[in-house]
Amino acid sequence: DTVTNNYVPQISTVYELFQGITYFLLVAIIPPLTMKVFSEEKRLGTMETLMTAPVTDAGVVLGKFLSLMSFFVFLWLTTIPYVLLIQWLSAGANTPFWPMTPWIATVDWGPVLSLYTGITLMASAFISIGVFASSLTKDQIIALIITVVAVLLSLLIPAFLQHQIGL
Repeated sequence: DTVTNNYVPQISTVYELFQGITYFLLVAIIPPLTMKVFSEEKRLGTMETLMTAPVTDAGVVLGKFLSLMSFFVFLWLTTIPYVLLIQWLSAGANTPFWPMTPWIATVDWGPVLSLYTGITLMASAFISIGVFASSLTKDQIIALIITVVAVLLSLLIPAFLQHQIGL
């Protein structure tokens, strides 16, 4: 349910607030981040040097994956001030003479934390797809296209099935 005022349309949940940001970050940020991970190493010929270093193959892949995950989590954590602002504004709703009292509700932190956890898990899956796509080819653009197609399919197929057969 969306709470409305005569003057200002409101967003009822934090999920609705972050819905557009989420898809933008997943589709527009992850593929360009992951396209150079291994394809650049192959193109420049530094893959042999990397593989002869005293690090296991799994260590190289895990290090690249964790660096991308930490960067994405840093990007995503920059949205926390929005939630804190909503909470700060809603805390003032119980005080007298607060001008926004009729249309601001408090933040339910359970869904907010599950939203952040779910986005982090989805990002880890999509970063894994991007790292895999980058390992398949020397060309960064092909890795980008493979990742974009895989991410879009994994976002659109469930939505299509839910619409068609009501899953």
